[in-house]
Amino acid sequence: MKCSNHNQVEAVATCVFCGSALCPSCVTRSATGRVICSPGCLSGISNAEAALESVRRKTVGSNRLTVYFCFGSGLIFGIFAGYEAVGAVSSGRWDMAIFLGGLAAVFIGMGIAWSRMMAKKA
Repeated sequence: MKCSNHNQVEAVATCVFCGSALCPSCVTRSATGRVICSPGCLSGISNAEAALESVRRKTVGSNRLTVYFCFGSGLIFGIFAGYEAVGAVSSGRWDMAIFLGGLAAVFIGMGIAWSRMMAKKA
């Protein structure tokens, strides 16, 4: 493949933004080390990287809220399970206490799993 600017020279890279073939004299790198061909492509790739970083930050924040929601829900279900267990001692009906305790365990387990998954991706 030949360089898009110099038709007689073999290309050694391609622009990550527009895909133009580049020879060694045309290769320029962005601040992040990506190969670009022009200031317009530099602007485009910078905007794309900024958008990706924004999405990453929002995703991390959303995942953090999910972990808090799971732990909070597990705590609330655990409190209600304890309240139902106190009533079940006298009535002998443990079904609601067991159900709420199970939900508490599931939500807390999901919170732990979600937080571990976030830690691996960080």
